[in-house]
Amino acid sequence: HLSPLSDVTLMAATSTGAYHMDVLRAQAAFSLPCVIGAAMGYLFLGIAADRMGIIMASILSMVGGAGITVLLLGLMSAYAQYAITQTRR
Repeated sequence: HLSPLSDVTLMAATSTGAYHMDVLRAQAAFSLPCVIGAAMGYLFLGIAADRMGIIMASILSMVGGAGITVLLLGLMSAYAQYAITQTRR
């Protein structure tokens, strides 16, 4: 999803008339919170699996990872809205 030479990135850039690295930056803004959320979920799973069992740790790591992802995307959205209102002044 974040490869600068992938067909999806090049086709999106070509069809919109944008520079392909700009498309890659836009995709990265949405992919990085997902990567961070997944990494935190795996970290929690690795730490908690011995203590609470694999099933319960798996469920909690999925919920926690999804929660972190939604939180980061929400923070990005709030910052974008703030930046838009600041530029209009």
